[in-house]
Amino acid sequence: MIKENIFSKKFLLFLALLLVGFFVFFIVLGSFKRALVSSVFLLLFFLSLKWTEFALALLIVLVPLVSGRFIFEILPFDAVTVTVAISIISLLFSCFKKERSVFPPTKLDVSVLLFLIVSLMTVFWAYSPPKALATWLRYFGYLILIFVVAYRVRYKRTIEILLSLFVLSATMSCFIGFNQFLTRPGMSIGMQGLSQEIVARMAGTYINPNFFGEFLVLAIPIGLALTLALNSTRHRIFCGACTAILLFSLVLTYTRGSWLGLAVGLVIFALIVEKRLLWFGVLLSPLVFKLPGVASRIVSMFDISGGTVACRLRLWNVVFKIISENFLFGIGIGNYLTAFTHYVFKYPELSVGYVQYGAHNSYLTLLAEVGIFGLLAFLGVIVVIFKLGYCFTRRVKNDKFSVYIMGGILASLSAFLVNGFTSNSLLHPRAAVFFWFLAGIALVLIYNYENIGKIKTRQNFLKLYNGSYFYGILTGVKSSFLSAYENHWLKRSFDFVGRANLLKFSKILGSVDASLKSSVDLKESSKTLGVFCKFRDNLLGWIDNSYFRAAIKKIL
Repeated sequence: MIKENIFSKKFLLFLALLLVGFFVFFIVLGSFKRALVSSVFLLLFFLSLKWTEFALALLIVLVPLVSGRFIFEILPFDAVTVTVAISIISLLFSCFKKERSVFPPTKLDVSVLLFLIVSLMTVFWAYSPPKALATWLRYFGYLILIFVVAYRVRYKRTIEILLSLFVLSATMSCFIGFNQFLTRPGMSIGMQGLSQEIVARMAGTYINPNFFGEFLVLAIPIGLALTLALNSTRHRIFCGACTAILLFSLVLTYTRGSWLGLAVGLVIFALIVEKRLLWFGVLLSPLVFKLPGVASRIVSMFDISGGTVACRLRLWNVVFKIISENFLFGIGIGNYLTAFTHYVFKYPELSVGYVQYGAHNSYLTLLAEVGIFGLLAFLGVIVVIFKLGYCFTRRVKNDKFSVYIMGGILASLSAFLVNGFTSNSLLHPRAAVFFWFLAGIALVLIYNYENIGKIKTRQNFLKLYNGSYFYGILTGVKSSFLSAYENHWLKRSFDFVGRANLLKFSKILGSVDASLKSSVDLKESSKTLGVFCKFRDNLLGWIDNSYFRAAIKKIL
């Protein structure tokens, strides 16, 4: 038998709107290719609004593989900006749609709020307020992304899919890097001062090998954790193969800071998960030294007389000078490069041969931009994440999956933070966004551990958000509206009509009912009274089941 209603009306309406959108794009843009791309983007946008998890998956896929950007007014738009914004909009849309106001409470609230407030204040005295505001919005998106992930990712299977997709996207970026490494070695940047053994540096879709290394140190521990945590043998083999590709790609970036960061991260992973893994690393390390250029690159880390190490020390002289004059309040978030230009002209002895150059240290850059108070608030966020994560691994040490995943996340975050001592990793959006994404996954495990796999009633979440500062703000707004409603003349009218007259009417009908019960013979013999009783029964049933009655009960 053929079903008559194959597609729902909503689906057909959505399909019709999509086709209309395609024709509108075709007419406006005048190109079939551009209209098709715009329609696909519109489709992905609507799917992201429907499912926040899909928006997060879109972020995981597009950010590593799409490298372009453009500037509109003062705001830079790229894969990070667009997908983070879509994820936040999707969360808000789902909350309004499902009439939910439950946000996961975290001990991060104070530090996050302090950092956002302090960094926003620096906009007013920044060299370039528009640039400072754009950078502040980027940090705002990063930090809110933590709560987007923590609120929407609730199932163990969702965690597995998102993290596996993250490792797969990183692996695809590596294959693009292999093609560039083998076919266009001359296009590699950052080759100055390297030994003759190194013919190229892999950059993947990140253009700069240092940026690619910052991204890979986040992905490798996650791949290792999935290899140990997943139940399916095929998936474990697949994740293990991807992790090996990622590790080999990191070696080919020849980024020493990333190597050091990964080494620290893997040691932390072994200490959390299984200390015997340290011996595996010791046995594997001699093989890494056999690769061309690795040994000389590591030895150059200790040569401060020349090369990039000496250059970094000269760059730090500039940032130390900026910090000494702006220690408390900073020069304005996102304004380091502008301040660099100002200071190298103001103090010619600090010149390094460049008008603008990064500090190659994320923490010194933050200290220079937002001052000591902003840096302490930022470090407070990091400390709380690590403290909660480590306590979680001790609390659920018998749950291997959770321990492996949390161990991998803490290892990734540690590697990235260590890398930040020799690069501007926290300031590079295409790598930094995954740092905050993984922090959100950590909060899912920490605060929703008992509910992963089965979501219970709303009362189970009350403990999670009672202490949230962000929820407190929303609660304050809600209380203000309720207070205004309670004192409004419409409320008094509802009280009069709904509570007084409706109850009186019910009592009248009740008294009529009592009198009628004593006159059964009269009721049976009188057609008029029988019609009235039937009307009375229907009216009472309608009142008891009406939306208006339910609303009155809820209000009163």
